[in-house]
Amino acid sequence: LTDEDLAAYPEYAEFKIKLASYLGIKEGNLLLTNATDEAISVIVQTYINEGDEVLIPVPSFAMFRFYAQVAGAKISEILYKNNLEFPTKKVLNKISKKTKLIVLCNPNNPTGTQIDKKDIIKILEKAKDSIVLVDEAYNQFSKESCTELIDDYENLIVIQTFSKAFGLGGLRLGYILSNDANIKDIGRVLSPYSVNSAAVKSASAALDDKEYIDWYVMQVLKGKKYVLEEFEKLKIKVYTTNANFFLAKFGKETPDIVAKLRQKG
Repeated sequence: LTDEDLAAYPEYAEFKIKLASYLGIKEGNLLLTNATDEAISVIVQTYINEGDEVLIPVPSFAMFRFYAQVAGAKISEILYKNNLEFPTKKVLNKISKKTKLIVLCNPNNPTGTQIDKKDIIKILEKAKDSIVLVDEAYNQFSKESCTELIDDYENLIVIQTFSKAFGLGGLRLGYILSNDANIKDIGRVLSPYSVNSAAVKSASAALDDKEYIDWYVMQVLKGKKYVLEEFEKLKIKVYTTNANFFLAKFGKETPDIVAKLRQKG
């Protein structure tokens, strides 16, 4: 960072061109946000009025409910299956004319499980009068994305982040991907300078080192596989995931394990 970078308001043009090229999309299909928290906030502000219905499969990222509540939305929660599979049929059956927003976290936080793209398309086609928000914060670990669908479905909005695979969580940089019309609508709500220069410069450097990012993701997935296999040897119930983490079921021993983990920091 230079003195000028710190003294002047941030400039995004060059970085947006680089990021759009990295993602394989048009620059006009992209908005930068102060992490995906702000992305969720401005999407809700753009499309949700008090009393509108928001569908949220749960458990999921807490900020979906938070911002929907702030907007005064009617929140309908749909439980994941006991095996942590996505409840596609229940979501499809719940969609109605009252539904204004459907939130899909893919891979899901906190279950880590993946929603099949075919199921997402079913939801997009059923909910043509609703916005379908797909949160892909962990997509680098799953190698699957809906970004290629943003020009095919007017109701699709995808959000991603530099917080996970890129390791830049403290800098708070995310982005929104959608068609031209949605980007213009959301852009009217978005603050023009919510992303700082340090975040942009750091993310730009990260994009220049794709080999390292790919290596890092591979190492994380190898480590996850090792720990998962060791848990299985100990007869601990684990759930396979498509993120950089997995869930384990410890039963009655859970409080003791949580306490010991807390002692270890």
